[in-house]
Amino acid sequence: MTISASEIILILIAIFVAGGLFCVVRPPERLLRRLGVPVEPTREERQVAESRARMLLRQVLGDEEFERIVRRGYLEVASPSIPGRCYRVPYFQGMVDVIEHGMSTMRLCVVPTRWIPDPDVVIMHKLLIEGDEARYLRVANRFPAGSSRLIVPPWWEVGGDQELDPT
Repeated sequence: MTISASEIILILIAIFVAGGLFCVVRPPERLLRRLGVPVEPTREERQVAESRARMLLRQVLGDEEFERIVRRGYLEVASPSIPGRCYRVPYFQGMVDVIEHGMSTMRLCVVPTRWIPDPDVVIMHKLLIEGDEARYLRVANRFPAGSSRLIVPPWWEVGGDQELDPT
């Protein structure tokens, strides 16, 4: 059995198309990086970023406050506009506890859209709270204290005796 020239051309086209589809479905990471497309950092890149972020957090907080956050697991940021309120920002991923006069009143969730080191997330919360607390509260998802259930704003609620259709 012999293969004609047209069959060889069809086979080469099929191989070319299959290779192109593979690159579209899962393009090589080097190509994506060269094109400037955001790619998840490698393990080594994450380690370097975490180390640099810890040094920056130490500079922002000072040695004493940095040691306190490492020991306690959270940073307390006093509210600039509401007396008696402070925000407990976790050192690692998690929700921010809002403490008013010693009692937890709610939990807030504000996260970046892409991965950044945990110490940078702590800095983000601190700067947002101290710089524009009202905006921070507008952006944050709210949960009741001690739970992970979302607090629904009044304009999300269904009026009267209506129930949401589960289908």
